[in-house]
Amino acid sequence: MMDPSVPSSPKLRRSTRITAIPDRVLGKGPLMGIASAVEAARHDRVFVIACDIPVIDLDTAKRMLALVEDFDCVIPMSPAGHEPLFAVYRKSALRAMCEVLEAGERRISAIFPRERTHLFDLGHAPWYRNLNTREDVATFLGER
Repeated sequence: MMDPSVPSSPKLRRSTRITAIPDRVLGKGPLMGIASAVEAARHDRVFVIACDIPVIDLDTAKRMLALVEDFDCVIPMSPAGHEPLFAVYRKSALRAMCEVLEAGERRISAIFPRERTHLFDLGHAPWYRNLNTREDVATFLGER
């Protein structure tokens, strides 16, 4: 779900076997990125992680991947609300994503009522954070 206008390192992609999936339609926001990735995925389940989440708790990821067996989406809830950019989506959610996007909607949460969505309580997860500002990054680096 990389923005093709942002240069990426071919060396990094070769060394880590990362495949960059561009948004099918540019300018449609994160929902289009998720839909593009789910559509291109070889597997039924896609774990979406935003690039500004520096730490991933593997036990939490494993629990979410197990939960999605009975759902189309597993969306964590933090004290800040839904965290749809640290979530699991199945290919079965792609239809709703496309319908929402075709209707001109861009909010990821617009697909939740259309699919079997499990809201996963992250509880107090001290490892979970988004680094949205330079101050966030400086604080994070200072704690390490």
